[in-house]
Amino acid sequence: SFQFKTIKMKKDIEFLVVKDVHIAIVKSGEIDIEWNVFLINRNNETLKNVFVSSYGYGGEGHEAIKTSTMRHFLEDVPPNSYRKIEGIDPALFYLNNEYLLSYFIDNQLFDKKFIFVPESITAQNCIKIEPFGFVGVLHA
Repeated sequence: SFQFKTIKMKKDIEFLVVKDVHIAIVKSGEIDIEWNVFLINRNNETLKNVFVSSYGYGGEGHEAIKTSTMRHFLEDVPPNSYRKIEGIDPALFYLNNEYLLSYFIDNQLFDKKFIFVPESITAQNCIKIEPFGFVGVLHA
C-alpha cells in the first residue's frame, strides 16, 4: 500500500516571537582589543539545533559590498548561558552586520534577524552585559 506524506510549506509554519535571546558583539582586552560575536540565551529553556548565518553588506557611493556568508551550527545552548558564534574584524563595522538565527524549543521553530547598522559597534555603545560580565553592544 502506498501512502502520501504531508509536507508543510514555509508559509504553513508558525513562527513564534523570539524572547530573551540576544546577539552581542563583545569587546575584550585593553591593548590588543578583540571583538567576538556571542549568542545569549536568557530563557529557562534549552535552544536546540541552533543555526546562525552571518554576513556584512553596504558600502559607500556606487560600491556595493557584500561579505562572504558564514554559517554556524551550535547544536544546544543551555538555559541562561551563552555561546561564541565567531570573531569579527573591526574593519567590517562600517557595514551592516546581519545575523539570521533559527532554533527550536520543544519542537517549535523560532527565527529572528539581528542587524547591527553601520558604525553602531563602537566602544561608546558598549554596555555591561549581565550576568555574564561581558562588555559589548547588545542587540535584543
